[in-house]
Parts: sequence; C-alpha cells; structure tokens
Amino acid sequence: MKKWKTSDNYLGVDMSNYWVIYSRNVNQTSITIDSNYGVILDRLKSIKNMNYEFYFGSWASPFETIMIEDIKENKKVIDMAEIINEELNNNILLDEYDFFIRLSKKTTEKYEFYKEHPEIAVEDGLDVNSPDLYYDVEDIVKSRYE
Repeated sequence: MKKWKTSDNYLGVDMSNYWVIYSRNVNQTSITIDSNYGVILDRLKSIKNMNYEFYFGSWASPFETIMIEDIKENKKVIDMAEIINEELNNNILLDEYDFFIRLSKKTTEKYEFYKEHPEIAVEDGLDVNSPDLYYDVEDIVKSRYE
C-alpha cells in the first residue's frame, strides 16, 4: 500500500496521512473493478463502519478512491487493507461470486435492451431470434465491461 502523494502544484486538502487502498475512474470502470471496489468497501466497513470513499478529478474524468487515515483508531482496518492488498497482488478478483452476480446482472440488462431494440442488436452483430442470444450478449458484455 502507498500513502497519498501530491504534486508540487496541488491545491487540495493535504491527505498525506492517508493510505490509498483502491481507485477507479468513474467513466472507465469495468465489472472486475466495480466488484473489487464493492468487496473492499464491504470488508472494511465490516470492521469499522465509516466513510472510506473520496472523490477527485473533474466532471470529465472523475475518480473514486478508497482511503484510510493512518491513525491508531484505524489499526484493524489498516491491517485488513494490507490483507486485501496482498490478495489483489495474487488474484485479479477478490470475490468470484460477487463478480459473477454483477456480470449476470449486466448481461441480463443488455439482453433485455437488445430484445427491446433489435435494430441495435443487428448493428452489434447479434441475431435476436438466436437461441444463443443470451450467451452472445454475455460475450459482448465480457469484452466491453470486464
């Protein structure tokens, strides 16, 4: 884990006493990133229910970061964050079940969208009458959002 660092011309709040746990660009996220982000928040909040999310950037490129202040009262949370960091070094996913739930939800949303808008399905190379449509949509979701 790394502590928050700023550039010389940074004008924001000094957060140099915070550990940066995980970040995601709100406009360029994926199912994998969203899953890990949600799992990390759940695990940290199960130890100490407080706000860990900080928002930075501009309207064009906003990002969310999970951070923990380095104070004695947060030792257990920081210890959990170190365990999570090790897990992320060894695996791309923290929780496969959570990931597949999110993948299934996104696939179902896209499947229903294509059924309602067959002209867009055709543009994306899909046959809305195919018995394999759901699986074809899942392949598209994996390629675009995973």
